[in-house]
Amino acid sequence: MGKHMALHKALRYFFILFALAFLTACGGGGGGSSTPALKSSDITLDGKPVQGLNFSSTGGTTDSGGTTASDGKFSYATGSQIAISVGDIAIGTVSAADLSDGGTLTLESLLDDYSGTDPLITDLATLLLENTDPSSGVVVAPSELAALNPVITAILTVNGKPAVNADYSTVVDSSVTTNRTVSLTSGATNNAGRFSYDSLSVVTFKIGSIEIGSVRGLDIPDTGTVSIESLIAGNPAAASNPTLQNLPTILAEDQGGSVARYTLPDNLASLDEVAATILTLGGKPVSGVDYVSGSMSGTTSQNGVFQQDGSQDISFQVAGLDLGPVTTDELPTSIEALVAASTSTNPLIQNLTELLKELNDPEASNPIASFRLYDLEQQLLKPSSVPQNRVLGMNLETPQAESDHINQPLITADIFRVARPFQESSCPDIVYTAAGWPKRIPASCSEADTANGISKYAFTRILQFAPGLSFPEGRYTVLYEGTGNISYSGMGCDVVRVATNHDTIDVKAANACPDSDGSGAGDNYNNKRGLEVSITATDPTDPVRNIRIIAPGGICKGNPFDRVASASSCGSEPFVSFVELLKHNRNAIVFNPDYLKFARDFRVLRMMNIMEASPRRPESQTYDPCDGLTESTTPTYESCLLKAASWNDRPTMDSPYWGGSYKTSVLNRQGVPLELTIALANQLQAHPWYTIPHNAGDGYMSKYATLIADELDDSLVAHIEYSNEVWNAGFWGHHYVQQKGYNDPVISAMEDYPFRNTDYSVRTRYYAKRATEMFKIFEAEFADNSRLKRILGGQHKFHSLAQNLLDYEDTSEHTDAVAIAPYFHGCWSREFVNGAGDTVDHSSCYNTDTVPMTMSEVTSLEQVFEVMDGDYDDSVTDASLRGDADNVEATIKLIQPQIDVANSHGVELYAYEGGAHLTVNWGDTLISDERKESLWDYFEAANRDDRMGAYYTRLLDGWKEAGGKQFVLFTAPQSFNRYGFFGIKEHLGKTREESPKYDAALTFQEALLGCWPEFVEDGC
Repeated sequence: MGKHMALHKALRYFFILFALAFLTACGGGGGGSSTPALKSSDITLDGKPVQGLNFSSTGGTTDSGGTTASDGKFSYATGSQIAISVGDIAIGTVSAADLSDGGTLTLESLLDDYSGTDPLITDLATLLLENTDPSSGVVVAPSELAALNPVITAILTVNGKPAVNADYSTVVDSSVTTNRTVSLTSGATNNAGRFSYDSLSVVTFKIGSIEIGSVRGLDIPDTGTVSIESLIAGNPAAASNPTLQNLPTILAEDQGGSVARYTLPDNLASLDEVAATILTLGGKPVSGVDYVSGSMSGTTSQNGVFQQDGSQDISFQVAGLDLGPVTTDELPTSIEALVAASTSTNPLIQNLTELLKELNDPEASNPIASFRLYDLEQQLLKPSSVPQNRVLGMNLETPQAESDHINQPLITADIFRVARPFQESSCPDIVYTAAGWPKRIPASCSEADTANGISKYAFTRILQFAPGLSFPEGRYTVLYEGTGNISYSGMGCDVVRVATNHDTIDVKAANACPDSDGSGAGDNYNNKRGLEVSITATDPTDPVRNIRIIAPGGICKGNPFDRVASASSCGSEPFVSFVELLKHNRNAIVFNPDYLKFARDFRVLRMMNIMEASPRRPESQTYDPCDGLTESTTPTYESCLLKAASWNDRPTMDSPYWGGSYKTSVLNRQGVPLELTIALANQLQAHPWYTIPHNAGDGYMSKYATLIADELDDSLVAHIEYSNEVWNAGFWGHHYVQQKGYNDPVISAMEDYPFRNTDYSVRTRYYAKRATEMFKIFEAEFADNSRLKRILGGQHKFHSLAQNLLDYEDTSEHTDAVAIAPYFHGCWSREFVNGAGDTVDHSSCYNTDTVPMTMSEVTSLEQVFEVMDGDYDDSVTDASLRGDADNVEATIKLIQPQIDVANSHGVELYAYEGGAHLTVNWGDTLISDERKESLWDYFEAANRDDRMGAYYTRLLDGWKEAGGKQFVLFTAPQSFNRYGFFGIKEHLGKTREESPKYDAALTFQEALLGCWPEFVEDGC
């Protein structure tokens, strides 16, 4: 049995090997194949390969199939028929005999042979190209033909929710050229707000017969939503149909804000009743407008809705400005319609529509009108542009000088704001209102001391000694309230009583009008009388008050820098009349255009003097408020010295006037309101620099900070400085800070600084302490220190002061800059009389080798410049060998030590003041009065000389090169006077060519083109 099995296996292997050998022989020795070779071609559309088409090759030497790749290639066998399809839908067939291996089949030719009616196939080429990015090199076919259906759906919305029951229909988009059939649709949006459309159609939506709007299919966003708001915005006809224009708001009011969808009515007119109670601005619902209708009153809602009491008329108010009334027949109404119907001459009402639009975001769907009168006024007076590339700052001057013969720049269009206080020259028996207006002129005033300049009436002067070009001359308008009589004299002539409480007067510096009793004509040389105003009678129950004396003309909206006579000068821009604006609101902040034109050229405006924030020490006042007080009297001298400032006593817009002469106590002479300075900064887009009073308490500082933070434009930086020149014994702040230092138990117990006395030590430490406390109060209010510049006051020739201040506790951590005052002039004299009455040498001036000449020795204008141009060697230890420490070279060289201190503490160096400081030392008993008068003449000429401009350029260049940053010049236009020649020009009317200091400063600034590296880099 085993042998048979072995034989059987052997025979089986034999036959297998025989069969393999036979098969090999039949194959021609192994050189053939059982599979025929396939050919390939590519399919294109518009010259681009088509990816994703299915192909099937049958009936040839072999079958094949697949999907075209990104190169568009497909394979087929000889003799086959190739079927091309999208998904499982055939779009055409081609014979292999009609193709060449490696050739191209165009989809266009394949579709030309299609004889069916399926629009998806007849339009396939167009549909594929519509769905292909033109920048792509490949056309991609979808996996299903249905995906190319041009009819798609989107959602119509209103108030962000589906809009139901809107009729829609489509037409072919005529702006598009296409080879395919555009599918047209129509119907009503369903409960989801859906509608269908072809992308090559235009969809129009309607409510009944009223068109809401249209949208191109190609413009419907990828989000698949169309808003009724956008349709209305694109429909010009909506402007004449208030119901349609406010449809979103009306639907929200009619159906509520909590619904899931809004259902549109079959007839738009059914919503007219709701539309009638919606107030609009620019076609949009406006909120914040007060209204009254019969017994109903309120404020328009966010949707502009107001209530009407039956058929009662409705009156509206914006910021207290009356609009209307409107009758039922005139509803619905708009701000535009209310303004057009108004007969008011108030520029705010005349321009209200544009003002509200400017104050709102242009894209706001629901604008607001809840602005203050102040906001509207400032918008009306806002310049359309301000100068670019500003780098310098300017100190602004007091509204009126203490001395009668000094002319200060006129700040506002109402010149009564700089009237001398009535109390200075009026009958002392006059009784005043709480606001400061004369309330009663008693009979005893007829016996007033007129021989010594005291009037029998309530009397004031305005613009005394002002030259003609320093203020607008012409026909002024006088407006006031109350019952009484006003007379005018001095430079106020030709009075015309226009109406009750309304006069006009001719105001010119050359006028010489008689006073109220007919005397004084012709006696006004150099305008020494100014404009004289007398209240000769007043009713105690209705006293004369709120006097405005308003400059002629006005401005063209957008340009508050140029005064014009009338609307004829404004072209298409609105004319803003000073009289009309101030007639309706005495407290409107209307600046003198010439004042703005000057101030607009400066990046920073220092408000110290304009707010009179740095009074001289009590003893130096003409009327010393602490006179006769000692430490044994009640109140004591110290309590007078340390009296705290009261926020309630500060000047306000309700004050009759701002400032005063030397006759007004320094306690009442406080300059302009903080609000005015903020308005000035905002209008000019200039950073304000505030000197906070030395005696301001924490509460005062907090209110100060709050007002600035709330009202100052967010783009502006508030520069804050505690007091001014506390190192200078001439100022009240010096003595206040020093005494507070002595009273501080911690500070007074500390050792004196090396080589410094106790006065210096306690004063310096307390100043650093209080300044830091102030900085922290402002930091807490602003919350963002980027809107603050915290400044410590230093001393130009004494860099150790800055070092001591910054080293005190955490002061440097809360400080951004130290500020000094780089002034140049020259040694006054070689010797002086000290406090003991001895004549002693000036250490840095007596050496004739290093100081060849002093100012008191000059005998010509040229020598004035020679003194200022002397040498100074800061490397020499001995002060008597260095040279004149007050000349230009010394002033520049002394900047570097200050820079070094600032840099070592990570702060910047600013100049709070600076420039020429030529003054006559009238108190020098070693020099004759005649000699002093001669020197005054030389100094006056020097400040008008072009060489002075060159010295300003030299100083500013030296400051910049040393690394100083903000430089604030001293001071705004001011007439040259006995106390100095500090005005950058002599008055507002002086030209640049007549003012070398002014010209040099602007030339320096202009040359930088806004590029001061690491400081102002807008132009870099």
